[in-house]
Amino acid sequence: MDPAGPLDRETLRAAVRDADVILAVVGERTGWVGNNTAGEGQTSARLRLPGNQHELIAALAEADTPLVTVLVSGRPLVITDVAEASAAVLLAPLLGDKGPQVIADALTGVVEPGGRLPSTFPRHAGQIPLYHGHPFGSGYGHPTGTRYGYNDLDQSPLYAFGHGLGYTDLDVELHGITPAQDTIVVNTRTHNRGDRDGSTVIQVYARDEHGSIVRPVRQLIAFERVAVPAGSSVETVLRAPLSRLFYTMADGSRGIEDGDVTVLVGTSSARLTAGQTLTVTATREVSIDPAP
Repeated sequence: MDPAGPLDRETLRAAVRDADVILAVVGERTGWVGNNTAGEGQTSARLRLPGNQHELIAALAEADTPLVTVLVSGRPLVITDVAEASAAVLLAPLLGDKGPQVIADALTGVVEPGGRLPSTFPRHAGQIPLYHGHPFGSGYGHPTGTRYGYNDLDQSPLYAFGHGLGYTDLDVELHGITPAQDTIVVNTRTHNRGDRDGSTVIQVYARDEHGSIVRPVRQLIAFERVAVPAGSSVETVLRAPLSRLFYTMADGSRGIEDGDVTVLVGTSSARLTAGQTLTVTATREVSIDPAP
């Protein structure tokens, strides 16, 4: 199919008529030279797949056959319609010469899809800027409950920062959070409730509840990949220096003030399954005067 030309739906229907699964590879084109749509110096007014690729996905979805979409892109795009039409979406972020084999292994289950999103995918360009660490008091997923958002759109992201799925069901339990010598120690247990081995990335976020300067609603302070055999559980201890929560105060010094810090644990910034609030003591960075 020509991604720049009209869509030949008749040829498309004939090609997938007897398929058990449809695999669609769509995305952007990048490189050093040529007619590229992504990469250095390439800016788009619309965060959509170029050409007729959205129309292609919609036509494939009409076949009523499971559709798996491989998205080749190095940046977040608005792919809400693609996600809704697909049984699964695999993000392949502009891979190198080993990319095709890696994609094939992930799709066939030879390897576990282990990546986690380093950015946020919006549902609509009107949501931008959209990121997990938005200032307390604004944005989606506010800790105080429902906020006024869009009248005509779910204000949550399509795919949140840290999102990623595999071939088994893993969840994280919190077994206690304690501050120890300016370090936040997080004890977790990860359960694999599926029938095959798998892995996930435990993610620890924190929120300063009383900072005199507006702080992020959630801030990633630690993470660790953990492999868990089928039907088993694994205990993991994660440590984050308290200094990761330091910020510049009104007087120009850096540190943290007295008050509560809520620590949250989960497998993405939108899937935080446990939390605990600690009381921390004010700490300032020690400034060293330069030698005369």
